[in-house]
Amino acid sequence: MQLLRGEVTVGEAAERALVDRSTIAKIREVARQGALDALAQSRPGRREKQRDFELEAARAEAERLRAALAEMAVRLMLAEGKEPWG
Repeated sequence: MQLLRGEVTVGEAAERALVDRSTIAKIREVARQGALDALAQSRPGRREKQRDFELEAARAEAERLRAALAEMAVRLMLAEGKEPWG
């Protein structure tokens, strides 16, 4: 980071890290290319929503239970009959 901010030279960074200058240059190039790749893949604006499979499964289960409960209510009403008012 100091190298990117211009606080040290490649030679100073290599000396501090006890590596060859070419190693620092290679790390710098890999970091630069990674940043460019990440920038190219990012898109400005609203991000695409990611599917929440667990939420979808829970909603499907809730709907299945709702339908089953409605069917059971109808069967109960038919079996016991509707009580007259009064």
